[in-house]
Amino acid sequence: MRHDRFDSRQRLVIALRRCAQYRKAFRCAAVSYPADILGLQAPTDWIRRHGVAVDVVDADGFARALTAGILPQRIIMHRPATAGTAEAGAGRFVVDSRQQVDGLATTARQRRRVLVDITDQDADDLVAAVIAGAGLDLIGVHRRLHSRESGSAAVRAMVTAMRGFARRYNVIPARLSLGDIDAAEWGCRRDDLVAIAAAVDDAVEDGCVASRFPRPAVNIAPSRSALIR
Repeated sequence: MRHDRFDSRQRLVIALRRCAQYRKAFRCAAVSYPADILGLQAPTDWIRRHGVAVDVVDADGFARALTAGILPQRIIMHRPATAGTAEAGAGRFVVDSRQQVDGLATTARQRRRVLVDITDQDADDLVAAVIAGAGLDLIGVHRRLHSRESGSAAVRAMVTAMRGFARRYNVIPARLSLGDIDAAEWGCRRDDLVAIAAAVDDAVEDGCVASRFPRPAVNIAPSRSALIR
């Protein structure tokens, strides 16, 4: 029993330290955190105190974030599935299907800020649907990193995609969101986040120069395992 309590306390300390490390390292980006860690009291208090955003993937996660005292505008809702979730007032929505776009447009009582997930798809039609959707504002693109994938290459590809959308639809996606960041996947020590932050910043700059595209705001989302494993 004592060993279990020690493990639990150690996990809490690690999660709290890593939350702070990500925010400190990524000075040129916003950082959002997975709702899964809201079950740990100290990290939850830290997230609430610093007013950072939380990523949720379902209605349960949304409710957990609200119960933890996270302001709705600080919640990023991924893959919204129901009208109830869409009406809950999340600050941003990340969509990866036409059904999700249609659901948001149908229930929109105020403007919805939307990012299109381009992780595993040619999202051109989805971008067009968001732009055409009633009450929806396309603000950027989102991409999750696969295991062992080059993060720098992924970022440059995202900027290229954003430039393509801008040319085809006369709209400037102004936010680049990169999810599932884990130091171990970049060949770094878990504490060496400064190197990752520099790599992301350089990749954004290189991509924007190559594509002649204005530098977007960047959001970084560490994976759950990056925070508590």
